[in-house]
Amino acid sequence: MIKFFRKIRQRLLSENKFSKYILYAVGEIILVVFGILIALQINNWNEYQKMQKEEKAILFNLKNEFDSNLPRLRENILTHELVQKACVEILARMGPNPKILQNSCIDSLLAISYVSPRFKYNNGALKSVINSGKLAIIRNKSIRHKIAEFPGIIESGIITETSLREISWSKYAPLLEQNTLTSKALEAVGLFKGMLPKIKETEFSYNQQELLSNANFENHLVNRVLITQVVINELNWLETEIKNAIEDINRELEK
Repeated sequence: MIKFFRKIRQRLLSENKFSKYILYAVGEIILVVFGILIALQINNWNEYQKMQKEEKAILFNLKNEFDSNLPRLRENILTHELVQKACVEILARMGPNPKILQNSCIDSLLAISYVSPRFKYNNGALKSVINSGKLAIIRNKSIRHKIAEFPGIIESGIITETSLREISWSKYAPLLEQNTLTSKALEAVGLFKGMLPKIKETEFSYNQQELLSNANFENHLVNRVLITQVVINELNWLETEIKNAIEDINRELEK
């Protein structure tokens, strides 16, 4: 087409038809510009398709990561609730004249009350999206905003859970070691059964009545119940946010 215009232009020049030459020259320029615009439009469309494909891949990876974290998070929450329930059960029997339980029962409750769950969040896809700057590829503002907030929500839950674990190790554990028998507690709940060498059954005993009438022990249990509730609330919040994010991503992927 351009060669065609060039031949006409040369012929018009040779025939001294300058006005017509100008007309054809302008037409040639318009044709070239039009061709460039079409090429740019095609290139933009290809880039848009490429970005849309990458966005779907990012959302799909995030959804899979959220899905994989949910069951472990739910299990972690249930464990915290079990620990809290054990503490409440012990507290219900405490006082100046405590309600004595069978040794195996109190040993089980004490063992469970000491458990300190740890939730490890798998955030490889989340970190990759944020650190690479590809968060901007997600067009849905609501989803983009939620994803940006997730690191803070996760960190809040982990910090609270870590604080509970540190208090358990530094304050609650020493109190149990001074007033109970570790081997009895392990035996009562079957903890590490088959994983440790067989330990001879202890010939010692501890005074259950003295333990259940210990005001200091009661204070530690109350604090443990309260802090555990804070952890449960934080993790429930994280669970809700994950579920909401999954629903939003599913809707976006279905478009």
